[in-house]
Amino acid sequence: MSKIIHEKLITITQRKFKPLHKIVVANGPQHLRKNHKDDLFTYLANTVTGQQLSNQAAATIWGRVVKAAEDNNVPLFDFCCEQNVEALRACGLSRNKIKAIVGVKEACMNGVLDSQKLVKADYEELKKTISNLWGFGKWSADMIAIFYFGMKDVWSNEDLALRRGLSLVAGGDPQTEQAILTHITPYKSYLALHLWKAIDTKVIK
Repeated sequence: MSKIIHEKLITITQRKFKPLHKIVVANGPQHLRKNHKDDLFTYLANTVTGQQLSNQAAATIWGRVVKAAEDNNVPLFDFCCEQNVEALRACGLSRNKIKAIVGVKEACMNGVLDSQKLVKADYEELKKTISNLWGFGKWSADMIAIFYFGMKDVWSNEDLALRRGLSLVAGGDPQTEQAILTHITPYKSYLALHLWKAIDTKVIK
């Protein structure tokens, strides 16, 4: 599927959007997959942990949380509760992040967060569900839609890197930006992957 979509993106961009076309060709096929490694609670708790932190710092703190649960011989889901606030604080989590994680747990327990239902939901429903959680916003909902549920047509206007990347390939013209988003639909998540990669590799800067 990724190769088929890649060929479509090449065709879409080659005539009207030359700077973007060069990036798509240079990057090669981008792959978008549903997350099968973690359950939804674990993924969201890990996401909260990493907010406003470097990848290394986030990984260190999350590793401490996982180890603390193992050391207490309880599942991670059970360990992340209000009774263990001090233990979670000792791992490096702020009180606000703990509040958000406990909120996710409660949402899972009361059925608000049901991965079996959300996997069948459209983007607007998913965005509303995630955004209503304490400590989460539209950007978080967008990232979860792309990287956990593998939705193909998500554009995060809340992401500063994506906004900058789109502006660069559009030559700073808002009308061209909108034209790109319109023509790329229904594969805007793949556009995001291409722009992120181009920024990371300094193809655009």
